[in-house]
Amino acid sequence: MTVRLVHVVDDDPRVRETLVWMLEAVGFAVEAHVGPGSVPAHSGDCVILDECLGDRSSGLDAVDPGTGRLAKHPVVLLTGFAHKPETQRRAAAVGVRHVLGKPTQIRHLMEAVEAAMSEAS
Repeated sequence: MTVRLVHVVDDDPRVRETLVWMLEAVGFAVEAHVGPGSVPAHSGDCVILDECLGDRSSGLDAVDPGTGRLAKHPVVLLTGFAHKPETQRRAAAVGVRHVLGKPTQIRHLMEAVEAAMSEAS
């Protein structure tokens, strides 16, 4: 089995560290980022992306097919606003099919990452 890289983008260091720990514990290679600008632009790696970043930007802007540098990455949106219809609509509009609420269980996170990666293959 090839281990694929997962990039965790969240401005909260506790959330980043917890997600890295959880994903590494189940066998993923993981890199942590404060914002989407430090994620390599090459495609193939999965990105777990927070919607609301500390600089008041939206993580969804980074995956917008027209302007986002991460548009070719498989993405899992992890947000405290997953229950809001406008979050679901905005995610769908930029091609994000996997939206999870915070907090989430590792099982749900693994399933979403694996599904996003397989859909991108």
